[in-house]
Amino acid sequence: MTDTPLLLVDTSAWIAGFRPGASGGWVAELRLLLQERQVAVNPLIRLELLSGARTDREYRELADTLSALTELELTPAVWEESSRLGFLLRRRGLTIPTTDIVIASSAVVHRCTLRHQDRHFSLIAKHSALRERSP
Repeated sequence: MTDTPLLLVDTSAWIAGFRPGASGGWVAELRLLLQERQVAVNPLIRLELLSGARTDREYRELADTLSALTELELTPAVWEESSRLGFLLRRRGLTIPTTDIVIASSAVVHRCTLRHQDRHFSLIAKHSALRERSP
Protein backbone atom coordinates (compact mmCIF):
# COMPACT_ATOMS: atom_id res chain seq x y z
CA MET A 1 0.00 0.00 0.00
CA THR A 2 1.16 3.53 -0.71
CA ASP A 3 1.20 6.49 1.65
CA THR A 4 -2.05 7.71 0.09
CA PRO A 5 -4.82 8.00 2.69
CA LEU A 6 -7.58 5.44 2.56
CA LEU A 7 -10.84 6.24 0.84
CA LEU A 8 -13.87 5.27 2.91
CA VAL A 9 -16.48 4.25 0.34
CA ASP A 10 -20.09 4.73 1.40
CA THR A 11 -22.83 2.32 0.39
CA SER A 12 -24.22 4.85 -2.08
CA ALA A 13 -20.92 4.89 -3.99
CA TRP A 14 -20.56 1.08 -3.91
CA ILE A 15 -24.01 0.75 -5.45
CA ALA A 16 -23.19 3.27 -8.17
CA GLY A 17 -19.87 1.55 -8.88
CA PHE A 18 -21.15 -1.99 -9.21
CA ARG A 19 -24.69 -1.78 -10.45
CA PRO A 20 -25.17 -3.93 -13.56
CA GLY A 21 -24.00 -2.09 -16.64
CA ALA A 22 -22.18 0.61 -14.64
CA SER A 23 -19.26 2.22 -16.41
CA GLY A 24 -17.36 5.46 -16.40
CA GLY A 25 -14.83 7.29 -14.29
CA TRP A 26 -15.98 6.17 -10.86
CA VAL A 27 -16.14 2.50 -11.86
CA ALA A 28 -12.59 2.60 -13.21
CA GLU A 29 -11.33 4.56 -10.20
CA LEU A 30 -12.97 2.17 -7.73
CA ARG A 31 -11.44 -0.86 -9.43
CA LEU A 32 -7.99 0.76 -9.37
CA LEU A 33 -8.35 1.74 -5.71
CA LEU A 34 -9.41 -1.81 -4.86
CA GLN A 35 -6.34 -3.21 -6.64
CA GLU A 36 -4.11 -0.75 -4.76
CA ARG A 37 -5.82 -1.65 -1.44
CA GLN A 38 -6.77 1.95 -0.74
CA VAL A 39 -10.46 1.33 -0.05
CA ALA A 40 -11.91 1.07 3.43
CA VAL A 41 -15.31 0.22 4.88
CA ASN A 42 -16.66 0.29 8.40
CA PRO A 43 -19.15 -2.00 10.14
CA LEU A 44 -22.17 0.15 9.22
CA ILE A 45 -21.29 0.21 5.53
CA ARG A 46 -20.63 -3.55 5.66
CA LEU A 47 -24.07 -4.05 7.25
CA GLU A 48 -25.82 -1.90 4.65
CA LEU A 49 -24.13 -3.71 1.76
CA LEU A 50 -24.57 -7.25 3.05
CA SER A 51 -28.19 -6.75 4.06
CA GLY A 52 -28.89 -5.74 0.45
CA ALA A 53 -27.65 -9.04 -1.00
CA ARG A 54 -30.37 -10.86 -2.91
CA THR A 55 -29.13 -14.45 -2.67
CA ASP A 56 -26.94 -16.58 -0.41
CA ARG A 57 -24.31 -16.74 -3.14
CA GLU A 58 -24.31 -12.96 -3.61
CA TYR A 59 -24.02 -12.54 0.17
CA ARG A 60 -21.01 -14.91 0.36
CA GLU A 61 -19.23 -13.30 -2.59
CA LEU A 62 -19.79 -9.80 -1.24
CA ALA A 63 -18.71 -10.84 2.26
CA ASP A 64 -15.50 -12.31 0.79
CA THR A 65 -14.80 -9.12 -1.15
CA LEU A 66 -15.43 -6.90 1.87
CA SER A 67 -13.28 -9.07 4.16
CA ALA A 68 -10.25 -8.23 2.00
CA LEU A 69 -10.67 -4.49 2.64
CA THR A 70 -9.41 -2.40 5.51
CA GLU A 71 -12.20 -2.10 8.07
CA LEU A 72 -12.24 1.05 10.16
CA GLU A 73 -13.27 0.35 13.73
CA LEU A 74 -16.12 2.22 15.34
CA THR A 75 -13.98 3.23 18.31
CA PRO A 76 -15.07 5.28 21.32
CA ALA A 77 -13.55 8.30 19.53
CA VAL A 78 -15.87 7.72 16.55
CA TRP A 79 -18.91 7.54 18.84
CA GLU A 80 -17.83 10.71 20.67
CA GLU A 81 -17.36 12.54 17.36
CA SER A 82 -20.75 11.24 16.21
CA SER A 83 -22.47 12.56 19.31
CA ARG A 84 -20.79 15.94 19.02
CA LEU A 85 -21.53 16.19 15.30
CA GLY A 86 -25.15 15.12 15.70
CA PHE A 87 -25.62 17.79 18.37
CA LEU A 88 -23.98 20.46 16.20
CA LEU A 89 -26.04 19.59 13.13
CA ARG A 90 -29.30 19.58 15.10
CA ARG A 91 -28.50 23.01 16.55
CA ARG A 92 -28.06 24.25 12.99
CA GLY A 93 -31.46 22.92 12.02
CA LEU A 94 -30.22 19.89 10.07
CA THR A 95 -31.77 16.48 10.53
CA ILE A 96 -29.34 13.88 9.21
CA PRO A 97 -29.77 10.10 9.55
CA THR A 98 -27.78 8.77 12.48
CA THR A 99 -26.05 6.16 10.32
CA ASP A 100 -24.73 8.92 8.04
CA ILE A 101 -23.42 10.85 11.04
CA VAL A 102 -21.55 7.77 12.29
CA ILE A 103 -20.12 7.03 8.83
CA ALA A 104 -18.97 10.65 8.43
CA SER A 105 -17.48 10.65 11.94
CA SER A 106 -15.62 7.43 11.13
CA ALA A 107 -14.02 9.15 8.13
CA VAL A 108 -13.07 12.19 10.23
CA VAL A 109 -11.56 10.22 13.11
CA HIS A 110 -9.65 7.84 10.83
CA ARG A 111 -8.54 10.73 8.57
CA CYS A 112 -10.06 9.30 5.40
CA THR A 113 -11.82 10.97 2.53
CA LEU A 114 -15.42 9.76 2.21
CA ARG A 115 -16.57 8.88 -1.32
CA HIS A 116 -20.35 8.97 -1.62
CA GLN A 117 -23.39 9.76 -3.70
CA ASP A 118 -25.58 10.98 -0.85
CA ARG A 119 -26.43 14.66 -0.33
CA HIS A 120 -26.39 14.24 3.46
CA PHE A 121 -22.60 13.90 3.44
CA SER A 122 -22.18 17.12 1.47
CA LEU A 123 -24.29 18.88 4.12
CA ILE A 124 -22.23 17.34 6.92
CA ALA A 125 -18.99 18.47 5.23
CA LYS A 126 -20.17 22.09 5.28
CA HIS A 127 -20.35 21.94 9.09
CA SER A 128 -17.46 19.64 10.02
CA ALA A 129 -13.95 18.47 9.22
CA LEU A 130 -15.31 15.79 6.84
CA ARG A 131 -13.35 15.50 3.61
CA GLU A 132 -15.72 14.19 0.99
CA ARG A 133 -15.94 13.46 -2.70
CA SER A 134 -19.10 12.99 -4.66
CA PRO A 135 -19.74 12.75 -8.40
